[in-house]
Amino acid sequence: MQERLRLAITATLSAATFGGRDVLFEHELLEALALAGIRVPALRFIPKDVVIPQDVAPAPSSVLEGFSASRAVLKVVSPRILHKSDVGGVAVIDDPSPARVAERAQAMLAGLPVELQAGVEGFVLEEAVSFTPGVGHELLVGMRRSPDFGSIYTLGFGGTYVEALAKATHDDQSTILVKPGFTTDPQLQARFDAALFYQWTSGGVRGVKGVTSPSALRKAFSTIIASMEAVREAVEEVSGREVLEFELNPIVWAEGDGAAASGWVPVDALLRLGEARQETRRFPLPNLKQGLAPRSVAMVGVSTKMNMGRIILRSLLAAGFEKARTYVVREGSDEIDGVRCVPNVAALPEAVDLMVLAVPAPAVPEVLRETFEAHQAKTVLLIPGGMGETEGGKGIAEQVDALLAEYARDEARPVLVGNNSVGLVCRRSSFDSLFIPKEKLPRRDEGLAHVAFITQSGAFMLTQMGKMPFVTPDFQLSIGNQVDARMSDFVEALADDDALETFALYVEGLKSGDGEALAHAVRKLTARGKDAIIYKAGRSGLGQAATMGHTASVAGDYRVFESMLRDAGALVVDTLGDFLDLVKLSALLGKKRFGGRGTAFLSNAGYEVVSMADSHSAADYALEAATFSDATSAAIHGVLETAKIHKLITVTNPLDLTPMANDAVHAACIEAIFADEGVHCGIFGMVPFTPAVLHFRHGALHTRGAQPAQGALRA
Repeated sequence: MQERLRLAITATLSAATFGGRDVLFEHELLEALALAGIRVPALRFIPKDVVIPQDVAPAPSSVLEGFSASRAVLKVVSPRILHKSDVGGVAVIDDPSPARVAERAQAMLAGLPVELQAGVEGFVLEEAVSFTPGVGHELLVGMRRSPDFGSIYTLGFGGTYVEALAKATHDDQSTILVKPGFTTDPQLQARFDAALFYQWTSGGVRGVKGVTSPSALRKAFSTIIASMEAVREAVEEVSGREVLEFELNPIVWAEGDGAAASGWVPVDALLRLGEARQETRRFPLPNLKQGLAPRSVAMVGVSTKMNMGRIILRSLLAAGFEKARTYVVREGSDEIDGVRCVPNVAALPEAVDLMVLAVPAPAVPEVLRETFEAHQAKTVLLIPGGMGETEGGKGIAEQVDALLAEYARDEARPVLVGNNSVGLVCRRSSFDSLFIPKEKLPRRDEGLAHVAFITQSGAFMLTQMGKMPFVTPDFQLSIGNQVDARMSDFVEALADDDALETFALYVEGLKSGDGEALAHAVRKLTARGKDAIIYKAGRSGLGQAATMGHTASVAGDYRVFESMLRDAGALVVDTLGDFLDLVKLSALLGKKRFGGRGTAFLSNAGYEVVSMADSHSAADYALEAATFSDATSAAIHGVLETAKIHKLITVTNPLDLTPMANDAVHAACIEAIFADEGVHCGIFGMVPFTPAVLHFRHGALHTRGAQPAQGALRA
């Protein structure tokens, strides 16, 4: 089958190349899909010169020999006509004799807009498939190549009303997204179960008779996707080009008759070719790992006066980095701030782990070439902007790209980080290259360290860190415009780090193919129990325009991004507030893991109890209210009885202790709840203004003893 398919695709592509077209026609694709194992209608392609009214025109009877359908559909074939029914390019023919087919084809051609007639290559005559038009009887399976994530499949309602249904329903209701080989079977089944099109088609909607069973529908989708992938791979292999789009719409539920059983049959198809396939890039990941936790550093662009390079050098020394393995590349100076100077890159006494370039953008290509030729750095950090994110810097970016292409096969070449970076910080290496003076950005040594903050926006990193004083990340990485090292490379470089538990990612745009690589890197770290919290900017049209101006990166399709990264196990958030909250929660929890979703809710304020109950689940998360065991309920009741408030309180979850409960009651109830094996998480609130609760103004000294509730939580 594979060889027959490959030969058929080769012939089809030869015809497409000869015709100067980037699309494959419906009949070509249906014939290929039949070879790949999908049931398709009987069909014949009729060249235009077979039916045009000329004395020398061949008779269509020879083309239609063996075509026995009693009812057929005639469709125009043209690379300029994608929606055939919109221009009168579809007609149903009863008893399709050669003469009748020729007559209808001539009439169809004459009825087309004049500007479209010249592009017609012929007609396809297909067996008319018997089906009931309508929702649930027509499906869509479409593949499109995402610049970030590669081949993504859309499954859902089909037919001419698919766009209207998509607009009228929430995401993942009329269609779902799938990436073969990445979306797992449980994830796909969960997506099916939540989708309206799947429930409607398989009889899961009350009052709607499904056309097939859930298991049969899923098997049909699996077979169709596998066959489409076989065709796509064959097309890309033979042509050397990427398939941009491959769509079957509609796929109709063919009603069985004496000759054939019921089943799903595609009756329209489209495939569009793109540019030549890109060669998989080689990336020296070990060099990046060394550069992110450097033991030796060279600085280029340090002045004897105060400039950005000098600020970075002082930040580096203030962080405690070893001065003996710090070097400044500056001709005419022996030392600056006690750091040894060398006249040029080649004169460095060692190949450093990291070189920091704090020079104007026009000087970058020359310094980089010297560094690449001498192999004097594992990683190079590019601080300057103006290298591609603006019109004026595109020439500089092109020179850097050319240098990377020249050294593409050199696995020992330096890795470039940036440009447009505010710097990198590695706490464990005592390394700080931020160009923000400590007077404006005080550095902290205390705080939780098991966090990696990776962001395209340095300002975002700095402002968010100011809101989390209890966190001092082990890594703070401002990766800038990703001229070389990409978001996925940074995650991959740190994914195996046992000390890291939280990865906080701010993404504006991804380079071509990096979404797929990022998803695989994130799945690797989440499989090890680590958290990946991601905020994706540039979701709206205006936001995409803003990210283009900022990072020269294409923002891409947010729905695809969200779906694939969630499949990878990431927590993809909608707001900056959610991002900050989840980073805080993950950082504070560290290596702690929940054994389940059973949650206990407790407060001394009725409104908090109601709020807890209302917000315990949402579209993208779900906690479950634990059912207290008899022993837990009895223990709580005993606490309340001792405090003589048991007649005021009903022991339930959520538990409203009322303002009458003092600290000791709170503490004892919390201890009883945590002794319950069915409770995996506790959310507790205490409004302090009641006289029963110990409460003092900020800074006031009290001597009334320990605070029992805090003691219970610490225990």
